Amino acid sequence: MPRHIVDLSPTVEKLAWDSVKKGLYASFDHLVSVALENQLKADQGNAESWHAVPSQRGRTLARRRADIREQDAAHPDVALGSFGGEPALTLSTARQLMAEASQPVPEKPRMADEPADESLVGTILWGQFYRFLPIKPALRVLARSSTTELPILSAFKEKACLVAEAFGTILRESDRVRGKKLGEKLSTSFPESVPKSRRRYQDQYLAYVRPSDRRLDGMCARLKFINIVSQGDELRIGITPAGLEYASLPNPIVDGIEGATAPLTRNESLLLIGHIASKLPEELRHMHAMVALIGQGVGTRERLNEKMGEYYASYYDHEGTWTAALVNTMRAGVQSRLFELGLVERSKTGRGVSYTLSDFGEHFLNELPAEA
Repeated sequence: MPRHIVDLSPTVEKLAWDSVKKGLYASFDHLVSVALENQLKADQGNAESWHAVPSQRGRTLARRRADIREQDAAHPDVALGSFGGEPALTLSTARQLMAEASQPVPEKPRMADEPADESLVGTILWGQFYRFLPIKPALRVLARSSTTELPILSAFKEKACLVAEAFGTILRESDRVRGKKLGEKLSTSFPESVPKSRRRYQDQYLAYVRPSDRRLDGMCARLKFINIVSQGDELRIGITPAGLEYASLPNPIVDGIEGATAPLTRNESLLLIGHIASKLPEELRHMHAMVALIGQGVGTRERLNEKMGEYYASYYDHEGTWTAALVNTMRAGVQSRLFELGLVERSKTGRGVSYTLSDFGEHFLNELPAEA
């Protein structure tokens, strides 16, 4: 295996060793490998990455997969490949699981209060939260699993991941048939049939309790769409009123609308923007900073990295930890989310990609100030 010498600032070295000592990584080499892999994928617009704390896979998912394999044996269609020694979902099973996600959401499930800011890992969304669409079916699963009581966290994550994996199976095939390019794929951030991808989705997009301080991470938690509560020795998860509202809105992809090509409806985009403006004001300023730069003609990745780096350093100065790699990750994440919301448009310019505001983005910039 190749060996390399890397020069690190004292601040970065201390933070790295602190993470290793807290048990977030098996070793310093492990941390470096994960960081490099995540950054290289982020540079390519690939969201299939996350921190490397393995989650325990319980017997519930194993039983469900055994049931699926027995069911698939009765169907003539062939599994879509095999990953890591475990068959992927067949088209028939994937469609069945997707159909479950399109069922009506209960009007009054058991719900949880939204998490307080101090219980969350951060107040702006992490750069590897690339899309809002992948949490939609999970929130529907949570609402339907909460009719009598809040479900156990681990069981919910396994079930929601299985449903998201079904969407990923179908959407990757659809992206291939339609010739979707990187950055435009509807399957972005949906899990694949490999353990690492499933863990990434469960912890990154659903919910993760950080061992070091018990604060909540994961896109659903950071958006305040879910909360985690302790009941005895069990951790249970509940959908919040805002999460239920988002889950209840129709979606062209989740609800299987024929010929749908957009990941979100305008109503969903408006709800998400309004929710962020109300509950995540620092994330609103984050979005506004990027939209304003693009509106001023700063449209390439390199220039956006430069200008957003200045924004992060001046407004979110975390002891000099805003490295070029971290700025690129954060910029890529907010840019991808703005594209999904319909605020930003992308176009190919030679070998690169440039970004401009849509009409909706112009409206956002003019009508919703950063301090809203």
